[in-house]
Amino acid sequence: MNVEHKREEVWYLDSSYSHHITSDCSNFETLDEAYSSHIELGDNKRVEIKRRGDVATCNPLQWR
Repeated sequence: MNVEHKREEVWYLDSSYSHHITSDCSNFETLDEAYSSHIELGDNKRVEIKRRGDVATCNPLQWR
């Protein structure tokens, strides 16, 4: 039996569109493994940031 396990992908989006957070590193085209920081969420929880990078996006306007 071939069972495929899928992990739920969770993103946190910054309301100012400057930072988006995910734990799935496969989404990134570039990744800075040395980066370390933290952010504070709207519910005052602090989240550790362990890496940062660039994510490719698809612009539907380019399909025309």
